[in-house]
Amino acid sequence: APHSTNGWVLVGYTEVYTDPPVRTGDTRKEIFAMRIDTTGDTVWTFQYGRDNYNEIGYSVVNNGNDDFIILGNSTPIGSGDAKIRVIKIGDNGTSWNNLYGATNYDIEAYKIINDYDNNYIIAANDVTDDINPKLYVIEDSVGRLLNTYDYDLNDDTKIFSIDTAFDKGYIVAGYGICNNDTDGFVMKLDTAFEQDWRKYIGKTGLESFNDIVTTDFTYIAVGQCNTRGEEYEDMYVVHLDSFGDTILHETFGGDSVDMGYAVAKFLGMPFVYFSGYNTSYGIEESGNAYLGVSLATNNFDNTENCKIPRILWVNNFLNKSDIFSNQNILLNGEKRIKLMSFVIQDNINYLILYGVRNIFNPKYVSSKEDKIYFEEKLAYFIDGCNSYGIICGAAYGDPDDDQMYNQLMYNTENYNFGHHGKINFLVLEDEFWNPDPKKEYSDYEEHGIYKTKYTEHFEKINKLTGARTTDGNINRVFDCLGYSYHRGCSYDEDPTMYDDCTPRHDINDRKDKLKAIQESGSDALLVYYYIDYDENDEDEAVSFISASSRYQERLQYLGYRNDNQVTNIIPTFSCQPSYLQNWFNADGNDFNRAKNEYISEHGDIYENPGSAYQYIDNVNISAFCYIYYSDLQALMVEYPYCYIDFDDRSLVDCPEFSDPISGVLDLYKPNLNVYPNPLTNEITIKVNKTDNLSAEIRINIYDISGKQIITEIYYNKETIRMDTEVLKKGIYIIEISNDQYTIRRKVIKQ
Repeated sequence: APHSTNGWVLVGYTEVYTDPPVRTGDTRKEIFAMRIDTTGDTVWTFQYGRDNYNEIGYSVVNNGNDDFIILGNSTPIGSGDAKIRVIKIGDNGTSWNNLYGATNYDIEAYKIINDYDNNYIIAANDVTDDINPKLYVIEDSVGRLLNTYDYDLNDDTKIFSIDTAFDKGYIVAGYGICNNDTDGFVMKLDTAFEQDWRKYIGKTGLESFNDIVTTDFTYIAVGQCNTRGEEYEDMYVVHLDSFGDTILHETFGGDSVDMGYAVAKFLGMPFVYFSGYNTSYGIEESGNAYLGVSLATNNFDNTENCKIPRILWVNNFLNKSDIFSNQNILLNGEKRIKLMSFVIQDNINYLILYGVRNIFNPKYVSSKEDKIYFEEKLAYFIDGCNSYGIICGAAYGDPDDDQMYNQLMYNTENYNFGHHGKINFLVLEDEFWNPDPKKEYSDYEEHGIYKTKYTEHFEKINKLTGARTTDGNINRVFDCLGYSYHRGCSYDEDPTMYDDCTPRHDINDRKDKLKAIQESGSDALLVYYYIDYDENDEDEAVSFISASSRYQERLQYLGYRNDNQVTNIIPTFSCQPSYLQNWFNADGNDFNRAKNEYISEHGDIYENPGSAYQYIDNVNISAFCYIYYSDLQALMVEYPYCYIDFDDRSLVDCPEFSDPISGVLDLYKPNLNVYPNPLTNEITIKVNKTDNLSAEIRINIYDISGKQIITEIYYNKETIRMDTEVLKKGIYIIEISNDQYTIRRKVIKQ
């Protein structure tokens, strides 16, 4: 357990000779703890034992004040009752030392944690006859027992670990006997310690978990198995979503015995750390400590090669007015291929699929059979996108009934956002809280649509962000901002003259409401820009922030908040005919130039904010978005395969004020490198051996039309070099697969 200022406290046991000895050389075990500083030097040591008992320390936590709570087992050497020992110790010595258990019962425990009320929860087992899990709750001052909870699961289930869960409940892990096999066991408890669900994870053979930890998005359990990986037993790591459904299995080890004993996640770090035991590497006679590191979250690359992601709003994906029409992209194979060709060609990273929610609305899809049909089509499309590293989300507008909302949240059932066919993020496109100033209401100021719609919008965004943090079914929630406040005209003025009108609401009212929206918990705000462009003047420059006083005022109060968080924005450009569509049609104009024009304007303000843009340091550009795909289609040429003939399709480098939004797809994919890219006459594929892609690997290379150009199979290779001289100049998709994974990467032949 970490000390708040310097080092750690470690706990285990030491062996001492029995006194008097029962037999020559007899020893017993005593709890041994030590505090070390960050250099490894010893600050203090502690030892506790008693005759005729083995006392072994298994777990330690910091109580928040740099006193440490040590958990151990007190087991008799011979007859007697096995009990739990808990000791509170600090730099000034021992505060209390207690035993927990009962006469004629054998109790053992392996993990102690802090709860939500400054008490401690112990994961224990009654092993008197059958094995049954139980929890002890004790308080801090003198170690008084507050409560116990027993779980008679009737299957010889044993727990070794406990952690706090997403929703202030608890998650426990161990093993259970299921169909005469030992399987990994995970159980979720609510805040009252009642069971929400339990899962047995395994195949024929041995699987067992020794520890479990809650990360930002998943539960990660570690233990051992003999059913996957190499020979004998391997360290076994399983990623689970909030419902206990398995996202990913991983094994680590060699051709002998390897076990995982503990997993830890440190605040602010994107990794979890594993420790354990191995005999596959090093001195087999004694065994060796095993330390591994595995990514728990996968941040978008923000190194020196940082690129700003590109988002496309696909507005004609599924139209509710005729949901069964083959004019909808989802139901039209040719349209899907054209969309994907455009997305791959122009380096689109995220898709917002408009109309997906209609699948889950009984007004449009009423029969069970039709709903299954649409869900299968959607899952197939999302999986295809994911295989190219493209992340799919859905637009969430103003559905009135909870059933539709719930089904959209849980498309493809109660699985995590990384599961097969699962929507990754939601975009709240509802802008009705910012009504059109042309609408007239007699009581507008006090009780009109502005305040009503603002309140409704606030409730919706809170609903989505609350769901994101409690069940793991969606990864991210984005909000949309039009004008970000009502800045319309008074009744006696021309409502079409936005910039020359007197605002209906004073500046402080608009500023406070924008602040509340920023603090509502969304991951980023899609900030709209509708930029007029004269198609008769191809030399006309395009500007964004400076194009309107509304946009300037909006940026002045982005970043204004009191929660010490950054406001992530996604500048969103309209490509409709009267806006950027005509500009794109001019020579030399493309996604990159639009982004660079915006970055230039934003950068000038960032460097010289003055008094007007005093919060600009707290604004981060997370991505760029373009609306809508149908408007971009109007610019497409027919060859090859319908894409816009832009000169530059690369992503823009990140400026100082840009830290991209993060994706999660690579958490569920093996780690491999494909290089160089662009390539000439040879390409190298390097596979991490621990990713189980080192047996039979199938490699196919396709051109942009989907025609297979090269197919090869390799066996037991970690580094593969392929001759690509046969490829002509152009864009290709390289597909690497085995029985577990299919991964695709885009490469360019020069």
